[in-house]
Amino acid sequence: MSRLGVRRVDGSIPARPLSAMGAATSDRVNFRRRTAVTVVLGVVVLSVAFSSSAAWRPASRPLTARFDRVVLFGLPHVSLDDLQHGHTPNIDRLLATSASAAMTARTAAAHPSTAEGYISIGAGARLFGRTGAGLVLPSDAPFEGGTAAQAMLRRVGVEPGHGLAVLNGPSVVRANTGKHLPSVPGALGQALHDVGKRTAAVGNGDSPGSRDALAPAISRPAALAVMDEDMTVDAGAVSRADLLRSDPNAPYGVRADPARTLAAVTAAVQTSDVIAVDPGDLDRAASIRRVSLDRAADRQWNAALRRTDALLGAVLRRAPARTLVLVVPPDPPSNGWHLVPMLAAGDGIGASFLESPSTKRLGVVTITDVGPTVLGALGVPVPDGMIGHALRLHAGHPDLGDMRVIDRDAAYREQTGYPISVTFIVLQAVLYLLTMGIFGRRGGVGRMAPALRFVMLAIAAFPLSSFLIRAVPDVPRLGGAGVLVMLAIDVAVVLLASRARRHPLSPLSWILGTTAAVIAVDTATGVHLQTSSLLGYSLHNAARFYGIGNAAFAVLAVCSLLWAAIYVHFAPSRRDAMVIAAVVLAIVVAVDGAPSLGDDVGGILTLVPVFGLTFYVMTRRRLTWRAVLGAGALALVVVVGATAFDLLRPPEARTHLGRLASSIGDHGDSVFLTTIARKLAVNVHVLTSSIWTWMLPIIALITLYLLVLERRWNVLLPAGSALRAGAVGALAAGLLGFALNDSGVIVTALVFVYIGPFLTLLALDHEHRDGTTRPADSGPVPIPTG
Repeated sequence: MSRLGVRRVDGSIPARPLSAMGAATSDRVNFRRRTAVTVVLGVVVLSVAFSSSAAWRPASRPLTARFDRVVLFGLPHVSLDDLQHGHTPNIDRLLATSASAAMTARTAAAHPSTAEGYISIGAGARLFGRTGAGLVLPSDAPFEGGTAAQAMLRRVGVEPGHGLAVLNGPSVVRANTGKHLPSVPGALGQALHDVGKRTAAVGNGDSPGSRDALAPAISRPAALAVMDEDMTVDAGAVSRADLLRSDPNAPYGVRADPARTLAAVTAAVQTSDVIAVDPGDLDRAASIRRVSLDRAADRQWNAALRRTDALLGAVLRRAPARTLVLVVPPDPPSNGWHLVPMLAAGDGIGASFLESPSTKRLGVVTITDVGPTVLGALGVPVPDGMIGHALRLHAGHPDLGDMRVIDRDAAYREQTGYPISVTFIVLQAVLYLLTMGIFGRRGGVGRMAPALRFVMLAIAAFPLSSFLIRAVPDVPRLGGAGVLVMLAIDVAVVLLASRARRHPLSPLSWILGTTAAVIAVDTATGVHLQTSSLLGYSLHNAARFYGIGNAAFAVLAVCSLLWAAIYVHFAPSRRDAMVIAAVVLAIVVAVDGAPSLGDDVGGILTLVPVFGLTFYVMTRRRLTWRAVLGAGALALVVVVGATAFDLLRPPEARTHLGRLASSIGDHGDSVFLTTIARKLAVNVHVLTSSIWTWMLPIIALITLYLLVLERRWNVLLPAGSALRAGAVGALAAGLLGFALNDSGVIVTALVFVYIGPFLTLLALDHEHRDGTTRPADSGPVPIPTG
């Protein structure tokens, strides 16, 4: 018999002696008091959440007043680990005296390249590049039986004047056509040309005689950052004769001539407003590593780094007043994605952090911020397609060691995330196959029940452990052993939750509630647990830097729904429990959707109708189309309210919701339609490529087995019960979340991660209460009647 005042899983209430009635009445009174306290606490929690979210966001000021010119100095492949080792005295000095940050150089392709980095800088968005994109020649240079200018007329339809021609620019445009990207190659240069500003490029990364397809013989990629939409640059120097000198000890037998390169930069500064500089030595030293031993490649790299640093120092000394110098690695080191150092030097800039409204994370900026920063420094309007923001300054002294720790944590997540996810998914497939065998064997579950219950709770606790491990200091130093720490946290959570025995789903309820609470608190205090966590977001992926990501949203949604369903189902007073559940679900919606907290528009559009309709069904009302339409209308009202709130904030403090609304107001629905098309394209791509897609058939199989083949639908999820409403609501959240969020399949997959344990634990309780043993050929357990 169930404990006094507790509802059975099948919805019935066990008989109670009259002597227990007084105690039950007292329980209801106490429960109602707790309900009132919960409502008050809900208001307090939301107030604290909104105030704390404002406290952790860094205060900043604009980079400085307008500059007369900007020098964009490229450091391809330079990492945070390259600095402060004696090879870069000028960069090291800038770290101590200017503004700096760790930058994510993530572009569109899986394998980064220097050309793609410069293309993305010039577009203000993550674009694709092509090998050989840096084919840049002076417009009067011989090419294809004529001049480069004549070739551009054939390829682009516009003949450039005196300046530089980006001959493979059309191939770059084609590489990005049809991908629903927000910006286009050459957006930065075009914005400058539209207001009469001039551009220039200086640098030559040629690899003469190269037989390596990844190191083209002609490569002058810096021009890709400042070209316009006609693939032209106003001035500069890119030819070997102007910039290189022979050196048999350098990669490919050439290196940048410091005197001639400096002279070319000086001349460009006198006539142009934005100058992109990349001497090319670092690109050559990085590419030679593919055909060299490490000791020889390291020697070449360090020599190239010293030469490039010396040229940077000379450029800084020669720069006229009111010149902003941005030092930017356009791509990460050759050994994979890493954060890279970015620096800004100029009048009025002292030792400080670079802060980006794109990341809202002190000391972390993104490559898409470079273009808007260049335009902002010159007072040029930023095109709407540029997804970044002009960088700002935050008082303080950046520490290179802190930047390295951030990069180390992000790299550790990238190294361990995929194998852990695959293992987790495969183990579930095996465990659920075993579960079906256990339920179908002669004699039922029997002594296997405790072990199976522990395993199901461990699956449900896994997402929570993936967040909690981020609170353990220096776990990345453990390498692969860090996975054991995560498993230990998982086991500890299960053991603690298993102490709750008020009803059969108490342990799962505690895990669900704790998981939702941890995500909500983390969101309100700076998302420290989600950053670089398995189910959070990676700074290397650069998909999101603040608020709630898709995976965390899915976990928060399903945990909240199933917790509410379990709580209402087993509560002594359903009506009072509904009030508490409503308060909790309202808090979840606010935390997930508020622009200053989770900033998740897709979350609002998913949670408001799903939570609303689930709550509606829990009141034992029949679901109607009118209710569905009302829930959808309420979701739109909430989105409009969140948008209005965001638009009231300063432009630099707005989230993507406010920026999207502002863009629609200025330029019609083209930006909105492009955003929707891009999200749909991403969802389709992820559905066919993500390992999390495997979760769908795995959980569908165990669900089909337990509810259909075993004929337990009405037993495990009785009609009119909160359990059925919660389960159906969770599935609806997974499906709607897939449609409304980028990388939507992970939303559905993580919802399914909890559905499996939820149904299995219900089936275990039914087996325990039913006590039926069956012969091997007796078929499914019959549905109890009466």
